[in-house]
Amino acid sequence: MVKNWTDAGYEKPMLSEQVNPERSTIFLPLSDRAISKMANDDFLPKDKGPAISLELYSQMSDTEKVALRLVGEQGRVTTALLATQAGVSKLTATRTLKGLMDKGILVWRGRNKTDPAQYYEVVESLQS
Repeated sequence: MVKNWTDAGYEKPMLSEQVNPERSTIFLPLSDRAISKMANDDFLPKDKGPAISLELYSQMSDTEKVALRLVGEQGRVTTALLATQAGVSKLTATRTLKGLMDKGILVWRGRNKTDPAQYYEVVESLQS
């Protein structure tokens, strides 16, 4: 595990052991470069994901990050898909997607609010 971690470019993990209660903890440090790489490579594929700052990304909720990952993978995201993938209600998914739209990251596409084919995609100016 240590070899794979360091081969991936991260700093050497640190092991901490306690006797009472018996517990071992492995600390896997991330440098700013590693966090930036993780945000850009793992969650936001370069070919489809939005180009957002690491600062903005680090302030996002887990549900917002799932939405961005889905947009990066599929080019679009729906409320139903986000709800399923993030394990949240459709109301929470709707609020999350509208929040990303308010931040200028996503744009809504559809004929009207009841259009079953409606979806969200990355704002054109943020596409890589």
